[in-house]
Amino acid sequence: KRVIMLNYLKADCYRIRKERLSLVSLGLLIAFAILFAFLYREDHSNQVGQSLVMVWASLLPLFFVTPAKIFLGEDLTNRTINNILVKSQNRLKVFTYKWLMTLVVTWFYILLALLLTAFAHQMFTGVASYQTVLTYFLYQLPIYTVIASLCAFIFAFFDKIYQSYMVYIIIALLFDQL
Repeated sequence: KRVIMLNYLKADCYRIRKERLSLVSLGLLIAFAILFAFLYREDHSNQVGQSLVMVWASLLPLFFVTPAKIFLGEDLTNRTINNILVKSQNRLKVFTYKWLMTLVVTWFYILLALLLTAFAHQMFTGVASYQTVLTYFLYQLPIYTVIASLCAFIFAFFDKIYQSYMVYIIIALLFDQL
């Protein structure tokens, strides 16, 4: 059973690399990280780490659509998940794998965004704020996990990817206003 899941992981990694599925979102993530660090380049206080992570709060959930689209949206829309389900014969394991991989990639995006922002800020100012960034990451991990799970659910629920995008983005923007 573990070999089968490892094969799914290798296949997904190959597909992500071959089709360059996350290239645009990673590029935007890097650009925003550098921009946020540049905007706070004059701030040398101890609270700069908190300010740096707070600018990401409303923007990070929008990046969760990429992992959900990669692991759930495209497989369900293109019906390629049927091949996996026929071979596996266990829907729960397949969907658990897809959900967990969505969460892992989402956590990677969050950590990359926060650490890259802290690193870029350190390059601009010489002030390191990694402890604040990592503390924020650990405290916010449960809420980001729920948001990423909601995104995964939306991509699994709707038949069309564009519907999933629209519903999730509207919900993410509304939660930001609450």
